[in-house]
Amino acid sequence: GKRGAVYVYDAIGSFEQVAVGCAGTGREMMQPVLDRFFSSSCRRDGTAEYRRDGKAVLAEHQQVGSVTLQPPVQTYVDCEVEEAVGMVVKAYQAVCEREIGVGDEVCVCVVKSSSEGKGGRMQVLRFPLKQH
Repeated sequence: GKRGAVYVYDAIGSFEQVAVGCAGTGREMMQPVLDRFFSSSCRRDGTAEYRRDGKAVLAEHQQVGSVTLQPPVQTYVDCEVEEAVGMVVKAYQAVCEREIGVGDEVCVCVVKSSSEGKGGRMQVLRFPLKQH
């Protein structure tokens, strides 16, 4: 099946694909929450079982050529879009309790390619957060 992708970038335009990533206000609190949520198996009943990344690359095998490195961990999560969006919103709800600068709404953009492989569509989802 098709797999989603998350990319992070820096101020000079470098980017890389990651399993989960965040930026902005509250990122120091958000990243570990996202890491924990997405390192657990995704289950609709709300329970989770912690799993290790079985696709991790040992340090001695990371180098490809003279300067290129393979990612040390897998760069995707194995769950449905709805489950991923739910976990992102849950993470924001947790962080906004401790960091008032996060804001009062989470806006998630889900981009899907068309079945023909040309173009696609974007769905914008908005979720209110606690008002401070």
